[in-house]
Amino acid sequence: MQVRYLFGTALLLCVWSLRGRSVRAEQSLNCTLYEGLVNPPEMSQHHTLTPSDLHSLRANISAIQSETPYLNVSWTVSGSGAIKELKATFLRLQIIKDGIDERTFSVRCDYKEPFENASTPNGQLWKYYYDKFLVEPHTDYFISAFNIPTANPGDDAPSHTVSFTSPGCDKSIMKHSVRCIERGSLWSPNISACIVEKNVEVNFTLYNYGTKYVVLLYNCSSTFPLPNRKCKYIGESEIIKNNDSRASVLLPITTERAHTRVSVIPFFPGCQNYCQRHQKLVDCIRVKDSRPTELVARTKILIILFTLLFTVCGLAVAVFCIWKHGQLMTPVWMYPSGLQRDVKVLVVYPEESLIFQKTVLSFADFLHNYCNADVILDLWQKRRVAEVGPVQWLVTQKEAADKIIFLSSSSRKSHEISSSIPNKTSHKDVDSSENIFPLALNLFCCDLLNPSCLSKYMVVSFSEMTLKSGFPNVLQTCSKYCLLEDIDNFCKDLHNVSRNQESLGKKLAPNIKKNVKYLQKLQKAVLEQKQWQPRSPDSMAAEHGEKEQLVAFI
Repeated sequence: MQVRYLFGTALLLCVWSLRGRSVRAEQSLNCTLYEGLVNPPEMSQHHTLTPSDLHSLRANISAIQSETPYLNVSWTVSGSGAIKELKATFLRLQIIKDGIDERTFSVRCDYKEPFENASTPNGQLWKYYYDKFLVEPHTDYFISAFNIPTANPGDDAPSHTVSFTSPGCDKSIMKHSVRCIERGSLWSPNISACIVEKNVEVNFTLYNYGTKYVVLLYNCSSTFPLPNRKCKYIGESEIIKNNDSRASVLLPITTERAHTRVSVIPFFPGCQNYCQRHQKLVDCIRVKDSRPTELVARTKILIILFTLLFTVCGLAVAVFCIWKHGQLMTPVWMYPSGLQRDVKVLVVYPEESLIFQKTVLSFADFLHNYCNADVILDLWQKRRVAEVGPVQWLVTQKEAADKIIFLSSSSRKSHEISSSIPNKTSHKDVDSSENIFPLALNLFCCDLLNPSCLSKYMVVSFSEMTLKSGFPNVLQTCSKYCLLEDIDNFCKDLHNVSRNQESLGKKLAPNIKKNVKYLQKLQKAVLEQKQWQPRSPDSMAAEHGEKEQLVAFI
């Protein structure tokens, strides 16, 4: 007997264990949405057994502070034995906006598996929900639900009905939704309105979704809004949206200023002409500050006084210099306008000894500092000459130069003396690069034979004998200058200044220490070159005369 009792107990526990396993942990749904009022086909059919009515039906918003809030419809199935006949639940949703029936939807939710138990494994009633309806602000929703199979035709069909009204955009649960944002739920205009002289200045913050704004100005009989309050229209102004964050507008006011109010009417895409207005009482009077204007006027006066003082001081210095040193101390900024700009000068010279190259460099410094010229010299651009070649370099510099000077040494026999020096010595004294002088003659010969181009070329020598017969015949038609005798005419012609003007050489050099230094440097280089070359009695006499003329000029 004891063995039978233990065996029966074990069998009973096994049955209860299998029964617990047959209870499903959850029951899934398959819902289908229909637009409009749709009836399920089971309503016209006869059924032997039908399920009980729903236990409960509720509706609320599924998400809080979401951009897309949805209506959550939930229902609970009755825990009776008739649950085994339950096949589906049918929902109907009616949307009413501003008292107008806008749309109706029908939803059929089929249970995928038959119910075998009246409750869940936890002992609770079966509960389901549907949350696919997008919620609009300030909208009424009427939901009805019933089970399928429905009651037989002619019988009372049990159903549940619930209503739900969505909150407005001013509520936190809706203000972050897309529909409410497009209606200005997040807009804080921060309006300020002040009287400035005979105008009302209105400032407010713009909204990202705003297209335009209308600012109304009116006067009311009371400071508080009342239903029977009468207001007098004063004026308005329209503002089109721009890229600024705040807008400012002035509205003229001529009537009584007490109880004056402003109203900002926005136009947003979600509400168009029916958007919420924001009002503000004109509660301040601001006196226009005149101090900035006075500060600007004082600043202008100080600038004018400093300008006049600077001009008077400059004139005083100029008068003192003229009184102290005479006309020879004329400042550089008072020279003729033709001399103020730099003239690009290409210097072409024959390849001789290093002594003559030193003279060439002194002549280039003299042109740059005394004659205010921008000098182009191959000795200063050896790397560039080596890169492009002497021919291409000459062609490029010819186009860039305003004047081209052919320079010769101070002796007629310089070429003969240079050729008489042994090759070894010549390699030491002369640069191994190709002679620029004959290349320039060959390249520029067409211009030298054209009278219209001769004004660009100048021939300079340090000796009258060389100037007469020390140059090739092709250069005989060019303007010739003997330095240092023709300095004044040379500088004027270099800048294309008329020779009828006051002596320019004396203005540029004698009493300006900087220019005298370069003039003396050129004189020293010329004398060293002449002392280095063999001289005849005639050349020595001519040199002595030139030296006396140079000393007298300085």
